Amino acid sequence: MNSTSDQPKSVFIDTYGCQMNVLDSELVAQNLRDAGYALATCAEDADVILLNTCSVRELSEHKVWSALGRLQKQQRDDGVKRCVAVLGCMAERQAKELQTRAQNVDIVCGPSNLADLPDLLQRYFDGKRKQVHVQSATETTSKSGKASRRVDDEVVARLTRLDMTREPEQNAAQAFVRI
Repeated sequence: MNSTSDQPKSVFIDTYGCQMNVLDSELVAQNLRDAGYALATCAEDADVILLNTCSVRELSEHKVWSALGRLQKQQRDDGVKRCVAVLGCMAERQAKELQTRAQNVDIVCGPSNLADLPDLLQRYFDGKRKQVHVQSATETTSKSGKASRRVDDEVVARLTRLDMTREPEQNAAQAFVRI
């Protein structure tokens, strides 16, 4: 974990489930880089651990619950508190259960709210309070609480913010697009 405030906070993203989550993880990584975060190659080196989840495949949910248990044990054993966030479909569908069953989860963020993740992390680090940001999959909500635009518009906005001059992290001939 970073020991000085001059260093950017580091983020590790672990993606579970469907290919759409791969796209979301790439978008989240770019969004967090733009916000000043560095990407970590393993959870042990990160200040923030993001579990990007899927509810379509039941096995993925089981893997996420297991990962949360391992992270809780690791934090207890090594004494290092890392911010743990659950993102995606499972976060949207099981937000209440995540808050009660997984005490080590600090942020719960649904798939339609992923663009707000830098703000959620900032609020968490400012006050060390748990953040929950989930809602209907058809609208995003502005900070004023009013429905602001459809998810499709948000996806286009996030895609246009990608820095296309960076080296692709995966095969350049492959991309994931929401349909």
